[in-house]
Amino acid sequence: MTFILLTSIIAISIFLKAGFISVSVIWFFTLCIYNYKGPIKHQLKTYKLLLFPIGLFVLYLLWLLLSTDPVAAVDIVVRKIHLLLIPLGFIIADRKITEKDLHIILLTFLIACLLCSFVCIICVLYNIILTGSLVSGGQEYYFLSDLLTDVVNISPVYFSMYCNLALLITLYTPFIKRPPYRIGIVSYLGVFIILCTARIGIIAMCVIFLVWLLHSHYGKNLFYAFVLALCAVAAFVSSYVFLNKDQVPSMFKFSYTDQYGNHTANQLLIWSSAMEAIKKNPLTGYGTGDGQKDFEEIYEKNEPIPEQGDPLNPHNEFFSATLDLGIAGGCLLIATLIIPFIRSILMKDPMALGFIVIIAFFFCVESVLIRQKGIVFFSFFYSLLHAHQANVKLDSKN
Repeated sequence: MTFILLTSIIAISIFLKAGFISVSVIWFFTLCIYNYKGPIKHQLKTYKLLLFPIGLFVLYLLWLLLSTDPVAAVDIVVRKIHLLLIPLGFIIADRKITEKDLHIILLTFLIACLLCSFVCIICVLYNIILTGSLVSGGQEYYFLSDLLTDVVNISPVYFSMYCNLALLITLYTPFIKRPPYRIGIVSYLGVFIILCTARIGIIAMCVIFLVWLLHSHYGKNLFYAFVLALCAVAAFVSSYVFLNKDQVPSMFKFSYTDQYGNHTANQLLIWSSAMEAIKKNPLTGYGTGDGQKDFEEIYEKNEPIPEQGDPLNPHNEFFSATLDLGIAGGCLLIATLIIPFIRSILMKDPMALGFIVIIAFFFCVESVLIRQKGIVFFSFFYSLLHAHQANVKLDSKN
């Protein structure tokens, strides 16, 4: 029971400040060490998919040797340590994750997500009533994007990612049996994802919902349901882009705000700069943290970057990993998603499949693993869902 309680606390801590996240992960890992019975050889074989995020952390640790700024590189490795602690905790604890256990933890996350989003909505209504206007002094709507989620200090892109998982949980777990309640929660989460204004979040939401619709109501095979949903959403997005082709360049421009003011960036220029930097040193990369510096140097040749504030990252986790770790890091990250994706299809596990799809989508437009909230979200649910899968596979053999 203590194991499930601590894992549930990690699910809640994702919505809290970084300090709470670290404490909850340390508690969890300490408990796992305490319950370790050994030997670990059997556990490594059982939970082999959990070795992927651990391998990614090991690469960042080894690539410290290539870094020209050891202090900054060590800070990055410390931030990414949850890629090691969480999956390793599941491995050494060797705790059987039953269907009931999994549902308790997922329900905890769903409730936390709903409560956190309610707080955002309440604060928005308070600001509107207080100012008597729908827009702030900067002429931005209180109920959209950054101003919507600023009160909980979570990026709207990350919150959109969390809400997509909450939507998946609502659709594929038996917590809410009455259709009106389920429809209400799904509708609420859908509206909140739209208000976050992260386009990739809206696309992921459409794919998840279509897969569920095809899989549950039309008896489609899970893989075919996913392919059909992806094709339908891709066709819609392509049609929209074609009909608005004159506006395509502006679609890839975005604004971001830090403590020093408002700035704009071009997504296409960011990606092309990252690719150019990768081409200069594809085999080994630049070393932990150094890929960011070379990317910025190339980007600044075309567009200035503010001297102060947070650095402008490549906004693509595959590019970020390859810049630092070279082809080895990029390939390992891709394998971390593809192999579990295939196993989830073969085991007909819609929760694990849906999570991989959500993560893959957000990895394409955001460097998720540079922030603690992204690192813990990925490593925790990746480890939880695939530890459960491993237990199901063992039960089927016995």
